[in-house]
Formats: sequence, structure tokens, C-alpha cells
Amino acid sequence: MPIPVAIDRLAEELGALMDETSLYLNRETGEFLTVRKHDLSIIEDELEEEEELEWPWEGDDLQKLRDIVETENWVRLPSKFDVNEWRIMQRFALEMPEPLSSSLEHAIHGRGAFRAFKSVLHGTGRIEAWYQFKHESLVRLVAEVLEIENIPFKRGR
Repeated sequence: MPIPVAIDRLAEELGALMDETSLYLNRETGEFLTVRKHDLSIIEDELEEEEELEWPWEGDDLQKLRDIVETENWVRLPSKFDVNEWRIMQRFALEMPEPLSSSLEHAIHGRGAFRAFKSVLHGTGRIEAWYQFKHESLVRLVAEVLEIENIPFKRGR
């Protein structure tokens, strides 16, 4: 039976993903790996020329990349696009008391929404509450995937 995965650490990794990367979890070992989508497609298409890969994959890491493509041992976790941060900001805004709730709701509409949202929070001293709320939202998202995949998890890093 696989060891329980530290879900808070996965949520942190998920929150740090860039647009062109995906996060994979080994269902047996609990190890996770961030992979550039380009590199994964090179392996999938069997064009495994070292110069084609964007990251310097070597040894065990290159084998893990192959395993992601060739085996069922690795599970893709939600991508940055699956994490709808705007929706998370909206839910956070709705949970705040007035007049902060209205200020946050106004900030997330229009140009520069992410910057405006954080600016309002910095001005009210609630930025840490936002980061905690976002983290818990990511934990729930990861937990849903792990439950579907029957991968045990625990809170912690």
C-alpha cells in the first residue's frame, strides 16, 4: 500500500506551477515531479534527442519522465489552468466583511485584477488571510484528485 502523500506540500507545488508545466505524482512512492509540457511531448513522440528537451533531464529523472508516459504509476495533478485563481479570489472576497468584500469584488474586475486584489489586501493587513485561503483551496483541489485516484494523503509538508 502506498504511503500517504503530504498534501500541503503538493498544494504549494501546484501554486508555484508555471503555464507550461505540469505536476505529476507517483502513486506508489509519493514522489512528485514538475515537468515541462514540451519535454513530455518529446518523450511521447519518441523524439528523445537530448538537445530537443528544454530541461537537462539525466539519469533517474529522465527515466521518471519516461515512466510518466509509459506507465500508470504517475498521476497528473491539476495544471495552473485547472486552478482558477480568479474564482478563488472571488470566493475569498465574498467571505470578507463589508466594506472589504465590496472593495475586493471591485478590484478583481477589469485590468490588473490580481495586482489590484493584492493591493487592497495589503492596505487592510489581510494578505496572510488570502494566502491561507488560497492554500486551503489548493489543498481541496489536490485532495479531490487523490481521492478519485485512491491515493492516501495526510495534512503536512
